[in-house]
Amino acid sequence: MFGWQLRKYRKLTDEALVQLFKQTHDKSCVGVLYERYAHLVIGSCMHFVKRTDEAEDIASGIFEHLHEKLLKHDVTYFKSWLFMVTRNECMMHFRRMKKQGFQVDIPAELTENEVEDSFGLESKLSLLEGVLSDLKEMQRICLRFFYFDQLSYEQISEKMNIPVKEVKSHLQNGKRNLKIRLIERDEFKD
Repeated sequence: MFGWQLRKYRKLTDEALVQLFKQTHDKSCVGVLYERYAHLVIGSCMHFVKRTDEAEDIASGIFEHLHEKLLKHDVTYFKSWLFMVTRNECMMHFRRMKKQGFQVDIPAELTENEVEDSFGLESKLSLLEGVLSDLKEMQRICLRFFYFDQLSYEQISEKMNIPVKEVKSHLQNGKRNLKIRLIERDEFKD
């Protein structure tokens, strides 16, 4: 692939890359996704299997067959979907080991529905960042200061040079709009 095309692909969102791949079958799209997520997939595998060589083998298998899986599935949020694929592949790894007669204790977090690790957390933060960017500028800034920087109403008021009542209003409206957008994306249940 030409360098300029690859640079163009790198500017696309995950979801745009997935759609482009489904339309063109250009494996360079999967290559860009590999560049973005290989380290997270290996890290998640390490979290479950605890051995570097096994984790790398599982991750290689995931990316080797990723193009096939992308063609079969409708992927709305790539990062979350990739984490579930990773989790499932780790579970299958343990099952294969058990079938081969190895004494294997499957980690409890693999059998639970909700698994929270750095990959899942990063996925949620990425989604939140995307939704925050949809908000009005003042709401977004106030929410960032309040939740990410943990500033008080008064500190935000001083920093932005606006009255405290206006800060409260932006926070209240921002939280409401954030919840609406998360519900629209089916990421938040009332």
